[in-house]
Amino acid sequence: MLDFSLLAIKTHLIASLLWAPNSIGQAVDMCRVLWREGESITYERNTLCFNGEIHEDSDDLVVQKLADSIDMEYMVVNSKGGDVGAAISIAENTISNDFSIVVDGVCLSSCANYFFVAAKYRYLLEDSTVGWHGGPPRTFEEWVTIMSNSPQLQADQKSLEFAKKQYAEMHELFRRQKELYRVASVSTTVVYDLDVVLSCLAEDQREAINIVAEEEGSIAGFWAPSVRTLSLRYNFLNTIRLGRDKSDAIYVVHPTKEPTSYLIDLECLYLKFDRR
Repeated sequence: MLDFSLLAIKTHLIASLLWAPNSIGQAVDMCRVLWREGESITYERNTLCFNGEIHEDSDDLVVQKLADSIDMEYMVVNSKGGDVGAAISIAENTISNDFSIVVDGVCLSSCANYFFVAAKYRYLLEDSTVGWHGGPPRTFEEWVTIMSNSPQLQADQKSLEFAKKQYAEMHELFRRQKELYRVASVSTTVVYDLDVVLSCLAEDQREAINIVAEEEGSIAGFWAPSVRTLSLRYNFLNTIRLGRDKSDAIYVVHPTKEPTSYLIDLECLYLKFDRR
């Protein structure tokens, strides 16, 4: 049987080769110049350039810059993520534009969770990476488990009770995330698959990631699917890497060294995907 999702991707890829490189190249070049000049968030020529951390007030800044815009065509991003609420708000305010996102560097955490999802067409420059490592808790039990792993909360019952009360706020973020993914017609499982993917790594690789996480003080590994896996397993259609596609991997951010990638055993991974 013909795989229509793959056909759609191939058809769009052929079309993109006719027009995309020039216009995308111009957008990327413009954003790089603005970033070098210290402009982390700018809007010029129907292109939103976003470089760096997503801050709590980033959504207000983006809304202001798009206020007089007729139609945003491109979002060029290089971000390791940041504030969840702000990132969701930006995605909610831009998804109706049917824009193209171009990842120039990295798009991790909240950038992947929301910016990448909100785009209609998704382009990754050859050496760029998009990666997920989790999101708002899906259930109350999941939230309590996450909070209970904090040594401070284990020692302070009042803090644990306060954390439980925060679940309503976390659940609202999850509800908004779920709706965003529904509108975008992509699967939310990509957000929460890190543990599944990690289980397909060798033990010494998992230990190396844990060491980096302890040094960093946060999750160091990101699930970085190939374009093929994004389309076939998570329904990210219209996703194109401008250059040779990368293999499915765990992308590890180091505090003092260059990032590392650990390739995934696809036989193991796809077997686990098929069993759920």
